[in-house]
Amino acid sequence: MKRILLGLSLLFVTLGVVTAQTSVFFPPGRLASEEYVRHYVDSVLKARPVVSLPPVIPSTPEGPVLEPCKAGPEIRSIGSVTDQSLVVVFHGEKVLGMDYQISQSGTARRTGKIEPKSNTLTIGYETLSPGTYTLQLIGNTCQGTSEPREFTVPKSVGETSPTVPTNPAPIPDRTLGPQYTYVGRTDTTYLDIVLAPTDNGYLITDRASFPLRAGYEYWYSINNTVVKSATPLKDYAYHSRSGVLSITKHHYITGLDYTARWNTSEPGNTWYNQNASYSWGQRSDVGGQSILLLNSDDDVQGDLAWLDITPGWYQGEHTMSWPYRAPANSVTSGKMLGYNASVAGISSKLRQSRGETHITDASLPLSQQLGRVVGCRVLGITTTTGSRDYYRAAADRWPLHGAAAFETNEGEIWLPHGSTQVRQIMERLTERYKQAGYPYFLSPDYGGYGFMTKPIWEADQRWKYSASGPELIIRDEYFRSYGGTINTVNVKNYGSDPVDFGRSIYNRLSHYEVIKRAGYKAIGFTWNFLEIFQQGYAPGFAWQNNISGHTVLTSSLAVLPYEEAVTDGFVSMWYGDGLWVWDGQSTRNRDATTLNLSYNPAKTTLNGLRIRADRTTFEGEFQPEPDAALDGYYVGAISLTSQCRQTEGGERRYLPFSIDGKSYGVEPDGSDVLTANREKRGICQVRVKGNQATVFFLDPYAGLEWRNFSVSIGGKTFSGRVFGKRPHVANVTL
Repeated sequence: MKRILLGLSLLFVTLGVVTAQTSVFFPPGRLASEEYVRHYVDSVLKARPVVSLPPVIPSTPEGPVLEPCKAGPEIRSIGSVTDQSLVVVFHGEKVLGMDYQISQSGTARRTGKIEPKSNTLTIGYETLSPGTYTLQLIGNTCQGTSEPREFTVPKSVGETSPTVPTNPAPIPDRTLGPQYTYVGRTDTTYLDIVLAPTDNGYLITDRASFPLRAGYEYWYSINNTVVKSATPLKDYAYHSRSGVLSITKHHYITGLDYTARWNTSEPGNTWYNQNASYSWGQRSDVGGQSILLLNSDDDVQGDLAWLDITPGWYQGEHTMSWPYRAPANSVTSGKMLGYNASVAGISSKLRQSRGETHITDASLPLSQQLGRVVGCRVLGITTTTGSRDYYRAAADRWPLHGAAAFETNEGEIWLPHGSTQVRQIMERLTERYKQAGYPYFLSPDYGGYGFMTKPIWEADQRWKYSASGPELIIRDEYFRSYGGTINTVNVKNYGSDPVDFGRSIYNRLSHYEVIKRAGYKAIGFTWNFLEIFQQGYAPGFAWQNNISGHTVLTSSLAVLPYEEAVTDGFVSMWYGDGLWVWDGQSTRNRDATTLNLSYNPAKTTLNGLRIRADRTTFEGEFQPEPDAALDGYYVGAISLTSQCRQTEGGERRYLPFSIDGKSYGVEPDGSDVLTANREKRGICQVRVKGNQATVFFLDPYAGLEWRNFSVSIGGKTFSGRVFGKRPHVANVTL
């Protein structure tokens, strides 16, 4: 009995802890039986305890107070939504940890924690019912909270849905129908895209079964927006029915931040890592690309009617089609347009009638010729230690093409950028041009201003926006090197790595602005491929397909996204004085003979490798070197620009604007691109002449969604919707 009482004493002490302030009393003068104790304990445990809360004593919080996040977290886009997961692209700086909250009608439905390893996150959660929800990201290592972003959990297959077809009809492999057209694609071994139409766009699915190695993930670039995934894309929402959809797919080590390292000061989690991707064959990587022309239109909302970036003449042909498809047109007086590529059967006269000012045609007068990029070998230079007269004599050997650029920093003999020798060559060429007496565009190198100037993310370039032209020529290394010996400086773009697309285009816009401030002509110098196989670049954005029998389809370069080409073409005329599309490949044929490849792959080899033995035609697929971006440059430089002629010569300036209700200001010195790049957001300019105005908006950091845009000009507010990274141009009357 004593043991029972001792046990009861311990039990009631424990009960006192478990049930807070609950107290147990025995009737006085009686000794409890074992049966009574058991009965009483059961009744106590079943009863609801009476809890007495201790008084609240204010105390200071433990641990350090979180500092505000340097930037973000900001939700850029939400996609690949299912009832158990979604993919969110966010922006943030020094945001090492976050909580997420999924809500519906103001009530939290799911919460959790995230430790982001990149800007693209896959969030998993318990099953959600179909419906509309909001996602919010809250920093837990710094103070910062995103605006709620709405997303929709679709109904599963078999349920009735107003937006997602019950049985999505994929695009057939060959007969594509009227809504979409393959401009070109690689073999489907590694990328096999099908689109299912919705009421406001498409669902993107990749059917390729190519397996990943352990520790790797897929990287999809969708019009320069990177989506990382451990599994092939399935029903990824693309919310536009218009434009050209470019999708590139590759495979990289999980957690890699960049596919390219631009300089040695980049963070440590970047390329160069020999195993960051995997490849085989001759300098090729595993991957693929599809480019599709979407033939439907998006609903126009607001009073800003954005000009179409796929005009009616563009049919998505696998060639440079503007010389015979586009209507007659011209560039603004004093500006240039030149393509090195040619199209079989198309005359220079026809090309000139479409707006091209300089052509690689020796039968034209020199003033209308586009000179090939010239190296030391062509000039007959055999030494780097020659006299001034030696280099001036070399310059006398070169014909005075109306547009010319030089690559004297390549080849067996290398004259460095900005060297005295190059300046002496330019001095003599300028003297000869002035004697010839016709307008010309003379650039000291094809790489342009960027070859000697640190990018805007490495050095503070803001001082250049307040300096005068003479001060720039004295203080700036590039201008100081050439002085008054040239009249043109190139702005080079050989394709942007998708991860760095935002800052690279802002860097180019800054080049245009600084070059013009210094008093020179600024020419966009570009081509239609993504430049990749350089030291410090991952071997990506190319493709090589393993076919039975060890035959391959191979390419060293992937196609520049069409929207990037349109942007590059437009800004070359809006900010600068022209566009030179450099392309060192062979003649482009209307019958698609490219690089001496025929439409019979079984009989064709490239770099000693057989192309395909199991096909007799390409039939809508890529040849190894497609030309899909060449028309995009023309659309930006000519088709869009010519529709803004009513404001040509007017005042151009940056404007404050708002996106989804958030306002952005302007910089007094005009350095808006520097601020926009730092804040990773868009820019807006207006050009006004009389009561006519042209609005230009671009956000290279945007995701793949529609947003509400508004801007005020002369006291009048204009509004519309903007989508993704594409350029937006509209004419309005004030």
